[in-house]
Amino acid sequence: MKAVGCLPHYHMVYGMFQSHLYVAVQSPVYVQASTAQFWTKLCGAHLATISSEAENEFVASLFNSDESFFNSGYDPRGSVSYKMGPWIGLAQAPQGKEPRGGWHWDNGEPMVYSKWFANMPNENKQGDDVGMYYAHREGKADVRSLRVTTWDDMGPLDSTSSFVLEFE
Repeated sequence: MKAVGCLPHYHMVYGMFQSHLYVAVQSPVYVQASTAQFWTKLCGAHLATISSEAENEFVASLFNSDESFFNSGYDPRGSVSYKMGPWIGLAQAPQGKEPRGGWHWDNGEPMVYSKWFANMPNENKQGDDVGMYYAHREGKADVRSLRVTTWDDMGPLDSTSSFVLEFE
């Protein structure tokens, strides 16, 4: 399989949905969206494009049972315990206006479905123009059992330990 040969030392979980191969890749180090995009292109794929609830549930099922696909912690600024999951192919055009203007898939497909976490996207920081799986709970909480199927907008300096490749 092309993905295994491309990223031989990475932990991966994969499956087929509507004749597309999805590969959830767990990196041994945190990666920024630009690094995930680099590896994705090198492998001849694109970051996952999600166009339905069924597809989103399928993709989320690849990584939700393995905590190594997440960056979890507590953010005292917002008083939330968060769970940041894999990068997906969400991108916002530079002229896009929040809350939801200009979002598209980085492979060029229009955004016909979305699963934003509550009050997201929010451009919390200037340049929060890429998307990942994300969820949080209020206060200090154990988020290990939190199943993540929702998305958040993040920026170029944010990082997480995973990304999802899609092969057509």
